[in-house]
Amino acid sequence: MQMLAGRQNYCLNGKLISVDADASEEEAEKAIRAAMASPSVAQIPLEAKSAALLPNVAPAPAKPISGAKPMTSFAASLKAMMDEARASIAQTRSDGIAQVKAAVGELEKAKTATAQVAGTIAKSIKDEAADVLAELGQISNMPLED
Repeated sequence: MQMLAGRQNYCLNGKLISVDADASEEEAEKAIRAAMASPSVAQIPLEAKSAALLPNVAPAPAKPISGAKPMTSFAASLKAMMDEARASIAQTRSDGIAQVKAAVGELEKAKTATAQVAGTIAKSIKDEAADVLAELGQISNMPLED
């Protein structure tokens, strides 16, 4: 038994028997017995007599589209799609690496600038400290008035 289109379908001796999906086993058995007892009826005649009435038409040859690649097979087109996706991913990775390298370069510039600013500030603080110490030294060398 196979469910197709919401119906129970049985195939026995080349006959297809179909009953409702909610049919009981008794109803299915009754339908199978009736189908087996009935003579086979061909739905399509072996000799298509009506085919002579149809005009003999040959399909027009396909014209290639200029610039288009010929489609060799379904598998080849899938492979081409996969190759294109892989190439796209590789290009995206390469672009991403280039962006990160550029950002790292900016960080290097920031590191250098930070070191320069820190050096300048440290020198300024040292100079100011030296000035304060020199001033204190002058005060300490002064004679005290009694």
